[in-house]
Amino acid sequence: MGRFVNAAKAFWTTLKNNEAEKTLKHVTAVEKESAVNGKSSEKVSPKVLREQFEFGALYTLTLLQREGRLVDFLLENIETYEDSQIGAAVRRIHQSCNKVIIENFAVKKIIDTPENEKFTVGKNIDREKIKLVGSVPDMFPFDGSVHHCGWESAKINLPEIRKESGARIIAPAEVGF
Repeated sequence: MGRFVNAAKAFWTTLKNNEAEKTLKHVTAVEKESAVNGKSSEKVSPKVLREQFEFGALYTLTLLQREGRLVDFLLENIETYEDSQIGAAVRRIHQSCNKVIIENFAVKKIIDTPENEKFTVGKNIDREKIKLVGSVPDMFPFDGSVHHCGWESAKINLPEIRKESGARIIAPAEVGF
């Protein structure tokens, strides 16, 4: 259960820490620079980029809901359930959402060293991929310990969108008869 709690905390931290906003700003800056330098034959407005980015984020959330009912789980009040009931639900959700991540994003570790193990940081560190935390020495190389392996996507291979829609529907409501 501890690993699930850590995963849930990481998920919500990522949503709250404005990484998506930073990524959107970076994409916008790159697009503006390529338009200025003549590298792009067609300029895409920041508004269109934002809409595309938001649609992609929403589509990813839709896949996680469709396959693993992740939104249902995360938005449900679980205080009244026993740990064993939560554990059973988490196993099913984990398996389904894991499948979505593996099949659609080819996610791989940035650092292949286990957590809390020694890791040598060289002077050519990629600071977008590796974040240094704590009391960081001035001179390279130096040894630290891995707090988190980090993740990156080798490719994105999303399934075709089932219908053209600008709606923000993650999952339709269902009414049975």
